[in-house]
Amino acid sequence: MTAEFYHQLRGWVFRSGDSAVMAVGTRSFTEFSPAGVAADAATLREGEAIFLSPDGSRVGRTRRDAELVIGFELLDISGRTIWSHAPLGHHYYQVGTGGRLTIGHTSSTAHPGKPGSVGTFTFYDSTGTPQGRFACGQSGATEIAPDAAAVLIECRDSALAVVDRRGRLLLSLPGSFRNARISAGGRVLAAVPVAQPRNLTIAALDSAGAIAKPVTVEFTAPVRQVAMTPDGKLVVATSGAEVIALSGPGGQEVWRAPLEGANAITSLAVSPSGLVAVGARGGPASAAEQRPELNPALIAVLRDGRVLFRADFELDRMNVWTPSVALDPGEGQLLVWGPAEVWSIRAARWLGR
Repeated sequence: MTAEFYHQLRGWVFRSGDSAVMAVGTRSFTEFSPAGVAADAATLREGEAIFLSPDGSRVGRTRRDAELVIGFELLDISGRTIWSHAPLGHHYYQVGTGGRLTIGHTSSTAHPGKPGSVGTFTFYDSTGTPQGRFACGQSGATEIAPDAAAVLIECRDSALAVVDRRGRLLLSLPGSFRNARISAGGRVLAAVPVAQPRNLTIAALDSAGAIAKPVTVEFTAPVRQVAMTPDGKLVVATSGAEVIALSGPGGQEVWRAPLEGANAITSLAVSPSGLVAVGARGGPASAAEQRPELNPALIAVLRDGRVLFRADFELDRMNVWTPSVALDPGEGQLLVWGPAEVWSIRAARWLGR
């Protein structure tokens, strides 16, 4: 891949069914075979953008016509158009698993998320038919649930909101939060209060669909990363150099694993069965012990609090490298990437084969 592509790399998508991996950028994506062979990158024209579904089966693409009016189309991975609209006037889009839900976000100002702006989210089904809308002031990040049945919306001036595909409110947490995650169906929500960075708040719907009282879990150091299994039964957080697994939605501690030599865990991924992968900056905490010419880092794979695999790196200090990780939902491989390289680590490394 080119340095330009790495500069605009947003993440990785594991395509269901054939073990292919896609590197997703702002304006292009590249497909890798299981052997690591890269296909030609699909690159768009200036002003266009792409949005891949989490399972890699659908591609959303903004487009421009002769008058430079922005429209949108949803395609399958072969490039066949499933549905299209023009023009819709949305500022950006997100595509859910299987294309079952597509979000179009429109801001009332030219600067989404800024004071005074109102964000409106329109929800489209797999045929492009609008199903509902939701609006809130100074809207920020959004996340589609793993089953595309709910959406988490950050309303920066008031709350976190979880809504269904018709825009009906399911869950809400008043206040300002970061690192928010939701489970399938939007039934479990976990987030870190901005004013209390050492806390993790977990909210959920009970069996009758009513909102249960939120649970707050306190840690000894700020919570940096949060992830959960799609069913919401396991919530994983990182605090200092520790990885902590909690039961969802009750918040009881299931296991805790310190990572010796880690200064800050900067990336976290969890598989549906609870396999955990982390990337961290490494090296001794004491400045007197650090070697100024090196930039240490580490990655690890854990299950039930036990480290199954660990790799430590020492790179030249000029290479300001913080490892990011992506874990195959089928647990076949772990991807680790930095500013100009990517490594694929096969499951045999942590299964002892």
